[in-house]
Amino acid sequence: MSKENLINKAKQLKKRLNGASTRDAAKRFGLSHSFIAQTLALLKLSAPIQKLLQEGKITKTHAKLLYPLPPDKQLHFASLVISQKLSVRALERAVRSHQPRNVSPDVARLEQRISKHLATPVKFDEKRMTITIKYHNLDGLDGILEKIGCSIDNEI
Repeated sequence: MSKENLINKAKQLKKRLNGASTRDAAKRFGLSHSFIAQTLALLKLSAPIQKLLQEGKITKTHAKLLYPLPPDKQLHFASLVISQKLSVRALERAVRSHQPRNVSPDVARLEQRISKHLATPVKFDEKRMTITIKYHNLDGLDGILEKIGCSIDNEI
């Protein structure tokens, strides 16, 4: 599918759906559900971003990262892609770093308390059920391990 036709194809696909779910349409048209969903999502892009996509200034993969954002943010990040020639991965990191974390007040307090105790940043990811503890060098890691009672000096 050529870049110029991506938006037109998405509009045509939306018309052909006739209110059917994307799963039903996938079966009917012999396309994958994800292809249909991602193609339709291009219609969620603001008009300037759709134009940049059609002109080939951003890729479909870049666009996929932009459509969940509000129009002003879409334009901001698209201009970064163009001016700084950002790869998809770089755009992904940029978008992620500008999104506010949505954590409960209790989790935020716990992060602060443990960060203060360990003297290093600590982040909880409730979705993935993980804890991230940053350290800057091996001495810092030794200090963290010692504070949590896991000193490796005893092991060697």
